[in-house]
Amino acid sequence: MRRAVAAPTIEFDLEPSVAELAPARRRLRDWLEASSVDAHFVDELLVVAGELLSNGIDATPAGGVPVHFVGRNDGSSIHFEVSNHAGGTETWSGERPDLEDPLRDRGRGLAIVEALTDTIAVNSLDGRTVVRCMRVLDQSRLA
Repeated sequence: MRRAVAAPTIEFDLEPSVAELAPARRRLRDWLEASSVDAHFVDELLVVAGELLSNGIDATPAGGVPVHFVGRNDGSSIHFEVSNHAGGTETWSGERPDLEDPLRDRGRGLAIVEALTDTIAVNSLDGRTVVRCMRVLDQSRLA
């Protein structure tokens, strides 16, 4: 049986509703598995995408513009980009300065993304917030 080969990029929009998360994760899992990404990385990348999409949905005003997701596999790493119209003004890259309290009630999503990826950056411009992250698919990390 031949396995379908995934396109190097997946892209979709989500209505700002938590009901959209499970179907989005299933679609992303199918794409990652068709891309022959190791199961360990698939699980972690689904956590990353889930956190990013949840944040995007949570930050989008009711009835707002859909959250946009792009995933790209360049053969050695996976890149995710999630954007929304949230009116944010935050911009940072690398280690986020306000993640010092892991026991706070909310706001651990980006700390989780930071822990499971190699790079993360948040940029806001003209009312649109874009979060980009990248995970290297290095098999030596599985040891």
